[in-house]
Amino acid sequence: MSDTMRVAGCAVIAALLGQIATGIANAAANHRLRWTNEQMERALDDMPQGLSMFDANERLLVCNKKYHTMYNLEAGEVKVGSTLAEVLARRVAKGSFNADTQSYRKQFIEARDEGRTTVAEVDAGKGRLYLITNHPIKGGGWITTHEDITERRKTEQDRIAAQQHEARRAATEEAISDFRIGAEKLLETVIGSAEEMRVTASGLLTVSSHTTQQAENALRTSHEAVGNVDMVAAATEELSTSASEVNERLTRAAGLVRITLDEAKMTNDDINHLARTADKIGDVVKLIRNITGQTNLLALNATIEAARSGAAGRGFAVVASEVKALAVQTASATEDIAAQIQEIQRSTQASVEAISRIANRIEEIHSHTSSVSSSVQQQTSATSSIAQNVTNTAQGSKIIDKALGEVVNAANDAQRSAQTVLTASESVEHASALLRGEVERFLTKVAM
Repeated sequence: MSDTMRVAGCAVIAALLGQIATGIANAAANHRLRWTNEQMERALDDMPQGLSMFDANERLLVCNKKYHTMYNLEAGEVKVGSTLAEVLARRVAKGSFNADTQSYRKQFIEARDEGRTTVAEVDAGKGRLYLITNHPIKGGGWITTHEDITERRKTEQDRIAAQQHEARRAATEEAISDFRIGAEKLLETVIGSAEEMRVTASGLLTVSSHTTQQAENALRTSHEAVGNVDMVAAATEELSTSASEVNERLTRAAGLVRITLDEAKMTNDDINHLARTADKIGDVVKLIRNITGQTNLLALNATIEAARSGAAGRGFAVVASEVKALAVQTASATEDIAAQIQEIQRSTQASVEAISRIANRIEEIHSHTSSVSSSVQQQTSATSSIAQNVTNTAQGSKIIDKALGEVVNAANDAQRSAQTVLTASESVEHASALLRGEVERFLTKVAM
């Protein structure tokens, strides 16, 4: 029943009650009117709603049995002539009215005076819900209907609850369907991703294993290279030291050659001086030879002259003979000296030529020694540069060796990570399959 129909019904009731009121006022009119009122009272008592009617002085004019029953009131507790305040007080005592009576009365009278019909749902206690409708009537009174709408509200609530339950069920089924579809898509995505991750992890594991093997081979090669570079560095250092020593010895040898060359030149000068002296001695020998010849000639002349002189010249002849013999000896000695001088000159000339050749050889040796010394210096400088480069190479090789060690460690870590990812992807695939089964069982149970 809608509120409009209830209001219309209350209006009809109000009209009837108006007639009843008129009949009561004219109760003494006649017996027929009295009978009519009795019939009207029985009709009111048979109403399914509680009914009360008050006059302008707030006194009760009509109150049917349903009203007493609804508020658990005895017939003598609320009766015709009771005021609104008394009725409210009795209801408070019975526990069917829990609002402030003064405020309620004030609001009620204001609505009556304004001619407004008021409708309110009131909690009557003990789980009962009443619909109270107040209708102002002419003359300042009003009629109030009290309808127990507990069952109707419960029915409406049950209907609403059923509708809500059906809506929730439909929403749940839709949500389950959407969830099943979404979960299936997600599971397919997860399984696909896990499969891709497994394939990627497997490939990564293979690559990382190969990388680890290559890195380990490179590390071993690097270790060997570092050892070889260290050996080369040591050999280069020794070569640099040897080159320095050779350069130093060549420098000393060049100095000695220079000194020897100077001494050879001095010796050559001395021998040249000796040759010149021998030449001068030859000249003296020639002079002595000439003098000896002349002496021999004079002795011969003296001998001839002594022979001419006879006995007087014998002594002179003896002297001349001695002088001649001496001249012969001198000539012989002079020839010997000349022969020795010639030998000295030949030896001196040979010595000069030999010393010149030695000096030339020494000069060549000095030139070659200087050239070799310069080459050795260049070699020493180059060897030092090589040694420095080899040292730098050794340091770089050690850095590379260290880096390769780190690469090997990183490759091992990558291999372990790839194995972990591979294991995790396989676990995800297995867990996804289990989750799919669990989700399907859960959705089946929820849908029941």
